[in-house]
Amino acid sequence: MGKYKYIDRLRQAMGGKYSEEYINYCAEYAAKLLDKNLPVIYDARHVDEILRLHGIKPDCYHIFVIAGKNKERKITAPSREIKQRQQWILEEILEKQDVSDNCHGFVKKRSILTNAKMHMGHKNILNLDIRNFFPSITETMVIFQFQQMGYSKSAAEALAGVCCYEGKLPQGAPTSPYMSNLILKKMDQDLENFCQKKGITYTRYADDMSFSSNEEIEGFFKDIKFIIGKYSFEINEKKTCYYQDPYRKIVTGLLVKENEVCIPKKFKRKFRQEIYYCRHLGVQRHLENTGNQERTGFREYMYGKAYFIAMVEPEAGKKYLEANTFDTFKVEPSLMTVFEQSHTWDELICHFVDSYVVETDKKAVSAFYDRGYIAEKLKGLETELALECRITLNGEERWIRNVIIRGEIEDSEYAMIFLRDEKT
Repeated sequence: MGKYKYIDRLRQAMGGKYSEEYINYCAEYAAKLLDKNLPVIYDARHVDEILRLHGIKPDCYHIFVIAGKNKERKITAPSREIKQRQQWILEEILEKQDVSDNCHGFVKKRSILTNAKMHMGHKNILNLDIRNFFPSITETMVIFQFQQMGYSKSAAEALAGVCCYEGKLPQGAPTSPYMSNLILKKMDQDLENFCQKKGITYTRYADDMSFSSNEEIEGFFKDIKFIIGKYSFEINEKKTCYYQDPYRKIVTGLLVKENEVCIPKKFKRKFRQEIYYCRHLGVQRHLENTGNQERTGFREYMYGKAYFIAMVEPEAGKKYLEANTFDTFKVEPSLMTVFEQSHTWDELICHFVDSYVVETDKKAVSAFYDRGYIAEKLKGLETELALECRITLNGEERWIRNVIIRGEIEDSEYAMIFLRDEKT
């Protein structure tokens, strides 16, 4: 419905029931939101109606801990009903707002690779980490963000109530990553203004902040810390890293050089060793020798590493993929476009389900790739998830097996997706 048509219908519906002053107020309020391509929501009651919140418990979350290599991560996963409403808020409201140019996390067409590339050719790099990132973002901050978009206090409070848990932004809700980027936009701008004056390049990927320059920048740590503190955030000083020439420099887990970004040699060296032992001893013997005989999904784990290398170093990754002998599903070029054209988890899954999965299997596959479900099921490293489904590929229907396992690169955690032929 067009803006003017909406306003006309609004005036007609309210005519004779409310004062002209109140009708004008509502029309102006609606027009401002429509100008921003946002859904018109007047108050908390309207939020309840639009999101159909009646009978849904807003505090229905499942809390669990995922053990990483160097830390434990507390995940607060919403129920399916709450997550569906959060997904609507993400797509219809949050993603229509611009984030800062410094932000590379949870943004389409940006990634750890685009983040690292911004720091190529710089002699000095300073990496900082925000302590307790999501829990530091309060419901008050979220309410203010919705009000800044143009929503009334009542509507903003109700929307924030759907996005928050126990007064904070939960790590595990689909709205949290993008909302965090919006809330940190002003801080990003302040840091960018400071850095421009000092000849420093600044980027942020979620809670990982990187600063680089050809001049010494460690001396600006206190100034940067002060700016971050103004926005009620703290730096985890134990994770602060400062890199200088001639030593290697790491940004979001990737090696940054003069004119290129690479996978760290340690990662590739370990990968080559594993390939060598698998070829000469066999996969099972290699797993027994390393005490991992009970591990599942090893073939997919290795194949996923090769694809990660291919993302950053295409030529090197291509060689690994062509040489792998792990009997994995070889991805068809047409299906590979799903991965190449997607930049977020939700976009990837949506593209795959809509474009390839047969109609009768869509619901099951969507549920299988639910992030909350995956996080809960994979909190133990010994498990993998699998689901058979039918897809249409090159005009032909075929069975495949969807496989998801956990993996680690440096300090980052991620889930890896693999597709295997089941029946041809």
